[in-house]
Amino acid sequence: MAKLKIKQFVHDNVAADAPFSGKWDADADYTIKWIWFKRKDGKGWTASDCTVHIAKDPITLDKALLSTFGYDPMFGLPINEDLLREQTFEYAGTNREGAPVSFVVELILEKK
Repeated sequence: MAKLKIKQFVHDNVAADAPFSGKWDADADYTIKWIWFKRKDGKGWTASDCTVHIAKDPITLDKALLSTFGYDPMFGLPINEDLLREQTFEYAGTNREGAPVSFVVELILEKK
């Protein structure tokens, strides 16, 4: 069985200045390796921001730009935080790109 897992959250056509959010209760014990915010049009993020909580513990003190998290292992911010069974991963942010945007949030997980 593969140790790496990917959990994906899809956000389609989020209006300019509109909020977005997602949450997931872990179904097993994992280590979150990376959190990626990927635009479906392939463009980079300029101004959108978010907050992120892992097991009710904020990893963003206030807010962070989505670009901070990166989009692949070469340019991604390593997270390496545990998310145990039934603990919750959650995020909330605002599209500040000045136009509607579609994107996915991917959790790259390593099963413990």
